[in-house]
Amino acid sequence: MKLRIHESGKDPYEVEVSSDEVTIGRSSYCDVAISNPYVSKEHVRLVRGLVAIDLGSSNGTYCQTDRLEKPTIVVDGRLSIGRDDVSIEILDAEPQGAPDPKSRELRARNAGLEHEVEKLTNENEFLRLQVEQLQQGSSGDLSAELAEVERLQRTYSELLEKLQIEIGDLLEDERTA
Repeated sequence: MKLRIHESGKDPYEVEVSSDEVTIGRSSYCDVAISNPYVSKEHVRLVRGLVAIDLGSSNGTYCQTDRLEKPTIVVDGRLSIGRDDVSIEILDAEPQGAPDPKSRELRARNAGLEHEVEKLTNENEFLRLQVEQLQQGSSGDLSAELAEVERLQRTYSELLEKLQIEIGDLLEDERTA
């Protein structure tokens, strides 16, 4: 993935990252580190250059003037950190021989589903640990907690199934392209 970074008062520069998932922030642990006071330590994650996920940043991540509240498809290939402090252009997110728009849309939906599955997996594990602690420390009624764990497990299974279908569709589209 190739990005062009524009910071206020500085010349733009380009960064190339070989990973499909890129974390951008002020920390040196990020894939792309930007030394700017308006950039949080871990500010935003780009998935395949198609989906942006704000990582709880202080100054926000914006796509087409809208602050990101959930994983968002980057339609025009541009993001802003803060209002106009740092802008990021996605120059090249596609592998060689760029796919058609339908395939790009499928890849974006797939990336969003992967994020949702990861989030639900973490919630499921957290609830499982809570139930385990409650079982060890109390003999009270755990039915509400167990019902929530079961609901999350069903949702997780449904999302995994959707993800597998999306991946199958994507692979089929790329084979026929």
